[in-house]
Amino acid sequence: MWNFINFTPSSTVTDPASRSQFPSAWHPVDAFSGGLELPSIATSVELHQVNLVRQSIRQSRQDYSTPFKWFVPAQAAIDSAFGGQGSGLDFLYIPLSPLAQSSRWHAITDYWKAAIATWSTKIFPKLQFMNPVLTNLTWPIWNNLLIRFTEDKRKLAVLHQKACKSLSHQDVTRILTFLSVFGSLPDEDTLRISLASSSIKPCRSVTSVVQKLASRLALSAHYQDFAMFPLPPERMVGALHVCTFYGVDIASVSYRVIKRLLLDQEPPPLPLLQLSVPEVVIGSSHWALERLLQRDVLPVYSDFVFWLQHNGLSFRYKYHWHTADVHCVHGCVTPETPHHLLWDCYMAKRLWLLFLPPFSRIFQSTIGWPHVLSLLHLDIPVRRQDLFGSLPPVRLFNMVRIVILRTLKLNSNKAIFDPPALQFMGIFRQCLTMVRLHLQHFFMTMKHPQ
Repeated sequence: MWNFINFTPSSTVTDPASRSQFPSAWHPVDAFSGGLELPSIATSVELHQVNLVRQSIRQSRQDYSTPFKWFVPAQAAIDSAFGGQGSGLDFLYIPLSPLAQSSRWHAITDYWKAAIATWSTKIFPKLQFMNPVLTNLTWPIWNNLLIRFTEDKRKLAVLHQKACKSLSHQDVTRILTFLSVFGSLPDEDTLRISLASSSIKPCRSVTSVVQKLASRLALSAHYQDFAMFPLPPERMVGALHVCTFYGVDIASVSYRVIKRLLLDQEPPPLPLLQLSVPEVVIGSSHWALERLLQRDVLPVYSDFVFWLQHNGLSFRYKYHWHTADVHCVHGCVTPETPHHLLWDCYMAKRLWLLFLPPFSRIFQSTIGWPHVLSLLHLDIPVRRQDLFGSLPPVRLFNMVRIVILRTLKLNSNKAIFDPPALQFMGIFRQCLTMVRLHLQHFFMTMKHPQ
């Protein structure tokens, strides 16, 4: 219906807000960035894949001695793909691309491959290690060397294949095992000894490989003092590594945090020009404040202001068929835009004139359309903050402004679909009733209402 009224079919409009629909570009955006935080089907699948990896870590920490039963078949396939260069939970460190088609992965099911790729590309790069010393000593040695599982079948990104094979044949897959076999941390001397039996020829090539290995495997000498024995089996040692996101172990963070990690999409620009505030700059804390304040109002009111701020509501200036009906429903010879209907119309001005004076005595700035739309720059003098606090006046103003905005829009809809529109006193009484209900609830929830 809106496509017909606004003469803007889906195939010709890049911004759905111009036909009074909520822009789909905001659907996957994080709620604290102004979006709806609605994952797509692909993201929902990725959530399950990441949860599979997290469940593997949690289960492994319950018993370090042996792998859990449901992971045994997957572990056998993963170990065969490693080809002696790792085992078990070492898959957490594989930088696997979703597009990798190497034959070494054929034994692993498609779902596990997709889960490892999602973990590697979208989760692991955003994590921090809480135990970096233990991690550097016990994670797979090829993780430091950027192993690549691609069609060129190179085991190490910049190193000779034979060097990797030689180390894996000596069961050296991590720095701690290198330390136990050769007695010291990797340096040029010990690496030259470790590669003495390799098939790398001539000596010049050995020197080149050793120099590259030494620079990539170099650790501070004091790391040797932290070497711990014994450790769990190598296939389980990855469970000892604590990866965190903002200080919380990734194995125990909430489902919502994982969803935010996967979405991580930059929000599109707000339609500030259509909302008549082209020079307003929306700060990073705006949406967090909005979410906090909307707890004070009924859901229908918070939904309304959210749609308004994204220009997703129906205003008559968007009409393209009924061009004679684009003007304000109250008889103003002006197109019905959000700014006009909700602030500049004579009906709106009369309402704001009755409700704003108490707040004008609290806020330092003169309240205008930008403050009503997005609560920007509502400065409270220090002496007023000492009396009222810094947040309660903003909470009260938020309740009043949302009630007035929604009541004006509903009256516009009534004038179009169920005429006649209410007169001023009818609109005022509706606003007054809803403001009183919200204020009553607000004072009931306060610890010190006086």
